[in-house]
Amino acid sequence: MVSSDEVSLYLQYVDNASFNRNGHNLAVCFNLDRRLQAIDDQALIRGLNQLEIISTSIIRDKVIGSVTVFVLKAMLSLAKSEIEKAAQEYIDGLKKLSEAIMQQQRNENEKNSGFWMVPTLKLMVKQAYLLVKRADHNSSNSNQTDSIWRLYHSVLMYAFNVSCTGESEECWDQSAKLGALCIINHLLRVLIKLGTLKSCFTILTRLQICYWPEHEDPPRQGQNIPGHLLCKSEMIAYHYYTGRLKLLQDDFTGARSDLMEALARCPKTAIKNKQRILITLVPLNISFGRIPTIHILEKYNLMIFSGFVKALKLGSISSFNKAINDYQLFFIKTGTFLMLEKMKLAVYRSFLKRHINFFQTQENIETGKSPILNLLSVQKALAIQGEAMEMEELECLLSNLITLDLVKGYISHSSKKLVLAKNLADAFPLRKVLIPLS
Repeated sequence: MVSSDEVSLYLQYVDNASFNRNGHNLAVCFNLDRRLQAIDDQALIRGLNQLEIISTSIIRDKVIGSVTVFVLKAMLSLAKSEIEKAAQEYIDGLKKLSEAIMQQQRNENEKNSGFWMVPTLKLMVKQAYLLVKRADHNSSNSNQTDSIWRLYHSVLMYAFNVSCTGESEECWDQSAKLGALCIINHLLRVLIKLGTLKSCFTILTRLQICYWPEHEDPPRQGQNIPGHLLCKSEMIAYHYYTGRLKLLQDDFTGARSDLMEALARCPKTAIKNKQRILITLVPLNISFGRIPTIHILEKYNLMIFSGFVKALKLGSISSFNKAINDYQLFFIKTGTFLMLEKMKLAVYRSFLKRHINFFQTQENIETGKSPILNLLSVQKALAIQGEAMEMEELECLLSNLITLDLVKGYISHSSKKLVLAKNLADAFPLRKVLIPLS
């Protein structure tokens, strides 16, 4: 049988890592996935009652000893399948670690003394997120899991504030600020889930001041963080979440720029990450008139967007309605539903352009005059596509298309006609389709 000496041995590893200021080794000790296999559950149970006494007697750094107690308790709760309790205990450990970094940063004799714990802090931020997500997935009590998310959010905010107070002007490579990017990515995840979007922009502004003060207008005092010190995966996540936030604020141009940057930074082998980015980027690009190829949709398993591609190319309103209705819940969940709905105006434009000869008389076509569309014919064609509407609704729709410069012309209400610009390119200006509909 495995003895409780395993726990003592584990605590010695923690002590050595903290005494030598090796944040990477300490992160390995606090990694639940690694340590769970190394310590027997019974050894944890037997040593639980004396856990605090054992940890404080073996680990010389008392604050790290306190963090270790919370981590071991979380391990034990996981062994008992008490996921929510494990998440709360691990989050408490994360807060203790943040306090330890703050305490060392306040030590006037040791500038940047909290830097060595940054790898441990980043690991605990990620592990805590996975625990909270797992607790949320397994629990049937939404109120309880919501409180865990909010607890995690509050500790992340504290950790973020701690990271942003680190020194950076003289030695960026030894600054606790290097942990801020990882923390803010997880903060954005939580805030988007909780729907607290206003807070997102507040913390993003603070990160930009912290990392890129020279880019501010006017420039602030301090030096920008060197690019080689930024973790590539964290920068991908940062651009992805800022892109999603800008999309929620209807800043389509900014959102597309950030998402394209995230996609460009993704390794070729990161298919799942690319798929996640493209779920938002594909409909955004479609709203810019950038239609993806079927090959791209098949490669990243995004054929749910093929209906929209067909609708835009063929002017098929029925295809558009089917595509958006079949996957409505998915589009709402990914935050792209409203953007896709706005795309319908571009489909109406394509519908009119593709079938223009069916809506005007043969005499009008032969004379080469400005195309005059019979609104009754348009109304009947829309009804065949499953879009039955009154004449007043049709005129209102066409007025919107004209106002948005998707169609160039005017409506004759008395004769029920739509008079278009003589030149087809002028009647349906392409440049307006390449601007997101607002």
